[in-house]
Amino acid sequence: MSRENAPFLLTYLEPYAEAARTWLHAEAEVVDTTHLTPTQAATQIVLRVAGESSGVRPQLPVSTAQESR
Repeated sequence: MSRENAPFLLTYLEPYAEAARTWLHAEAEVVDTTHLTPTQAATQIVLRVAGESSGVRPQLPVSTAQESR
């Protein structure tokens, strides 16, 4: 987090934490992206959404498959 963005981001930290404690985790599937690249995080989200709607696992782009090595 850059210093310029810190005040803006910190403004939303407590409301998010409150939502997570009270309803968010029960209503949504949480994807831990702590140790994922943006591409890996997006891939996880696509796989979960596609799996819920069709039961078919989509093909991963070649660049994503190579990135996870």
